[in-house]
Amino acid sequence: MSQESFLKAEKAVQSLMETLSTLKEEAVSYKTSTNELDIARTKLVGLIDAIQTVTTDTHQVIKFIRDIGGPEIVRLMNEASKSIESEIQINLQRFKNIKIFCIISLSINAIAMILLAFIVLR
Repeated sequence: MSQESFLKAEKAVQSLMETLSTLKEEAVSYKTSTNELDIARTKLVGLIDAIQTVTTDTHQVIKFIRDIGGPEIVRLMNEASKSIESEIQINLQRFKNIKIFCIISLSINAIAMILLAFIVLR
């Protein structure tokens, strides 16, 4: 074998080693990509399950609203609002009465203290 043939053979072996190294890196990369795709697939399945649950719940709410009827819901909300407003007015009046009672009580106590002080100092 001539030296020129030997150099060609050496270059061919070197090229083959580089190609094999690159092929090995790509194979490892493909395995990593496959693992990442498996993880993404698992997460995607979980997301689909969650969306399916929300969709089912939403469907039940829509069916419930349809069964009751939108106008009926609005009517019930208006009635509840009026009832709450009425209760608020009643409680406000009670607080005003309590405020008046407290002012009268404090005034009577102040007058009593003044009279007591007048009697004691006399």
